[in-house]
Parts: sequence; structure tokens; C-alpha cells
Amino acid sequence: MRRILIAFSLLSAFLLAGSTAWAQSSGNSVFEMQKSQCAIDSSNGTLTGGTSNPGLLFSDTIQTPNTGQAALLITPSLVTGLYTDNKITNNSSSSTQDIGVDVTVLVDGNAVEPETTASGSGSYVIYDQRFIQVSSTVISSLASCTTGVTCFQLVESTLSAHSFNFVYPDPGQGEHTVTVNWNILNGGNGEAACVGPATITVEQVQNYKQDQ
Repeated sequence: MRRILIAFSLLSAFLLAGSTAWAQSSGNSVFEMQKSQCAIDSSNGTLTGGTSNPGLLFSDTIQTPNTGQAALLITPSLVTGLYTDNKITNNSSSSTQDIGVDVTVLVDGNAVEPETTASGSGSYVIYDQRFIQVSSTVISSLASCTTGVTCFQLVESTLSAHSFNFVYPDPGQGEHTVTVNWNILNGGNGEAACVGPATITVEQVQNYKQDQ
């Protein structure tokens, strides 16, 4: 026996200008697009554009039938940007930075698999994360490395696209609210992150078993 997901209907796609929601198609698919793009400043590596304020990416409703074989397939696809700036000075011989982007999906306030809880530890899926640590045992002894002066600096910026499938089995008949949020993981030490462009699709699918 093998489990497969069969699309219940084709996704309706009617492009709207700007960051706007796409209308539902017969209550079985929802689509949204955010066009604002993250970019890297080629002069200093800082991130521009997109959205750097964590929070809601998507919220809409979808109708599902009264069948135990229905499921919701929710796919947030994001371009993520990460920025780190490690510095070593005469007074600090090491620098550690850790920054990431995570996504949370809820249906009617309930966490969607593979998430396990609606809030707290482990209630998200990491889309991108960077940990970087630099250290030196000789910088402080250099005559030219005076107090208050940056003796070593490592700046890194990246942009990359990520997609992940969240599955909510047997939502039950009726109207359901789907929300997608993004958050900055760790940070607070000079790091930065951004998101954009992004697309979020919600599809009603049929989950059934088929003999091999």
C-alpha cells in the first residue's frame, strides 16, 4: 500500500498587481503573491527591499467537504535574505552571529504538520539559518590594533529561495482560516534578515490508499 496525494482541483491563478490576494476558486484553492524583493547592496552587503518586519504573510479562508479523505496542502515559498557582520577588535577577540528565518502555518489556530504546537519551542519550520563564529588569539597583540578600532571584519549576505509543504489532514467540513507567519530566528547582535518575493498556495487535496 502506498499513500499518495491527488490534487482535488487545479489551482486557479489570476495575477493581480502588487501584493494582493487571489480570489478563491470554488472554495478549493487559494493563492497569494508578494512581489516586493529583497536585494543585497553591492557596496556594503546590507539587505534592502522585501520585508524585514516579521509577522503575517497570509490569511484567508477555504471551504472543505464532509469527507475523511480531504486534506489541506499549504505551501509557502519564500526568497530569504540573511546578513551577518562579524568584527574583532582589541577588546574582543571573537565574534559570534546567528540569524535565521522560520515559518509558522496555522489552520483555525492549530499548528499544521510537521509543526507540533501552535506556539513555543518547535512550533516552526526553519527556512534558512546561518551561524558564524570568528576568533583570533593574535589580533590583540598587533600594535596597529588599537582600542576601539575594528581589526578584522567578515561581512556575509545571501539570498535564496525556499519552499516547504505543510499538510493538515482531515480538516472537516466547513470554512477554515489559514494563516502563514514568518519570524526572525535569533539575531539581535547586528544581524539582519528579509523576506520577498513570496507565494503561498493552499490546495484542497484528496488523500487515499491505492493497491500497488
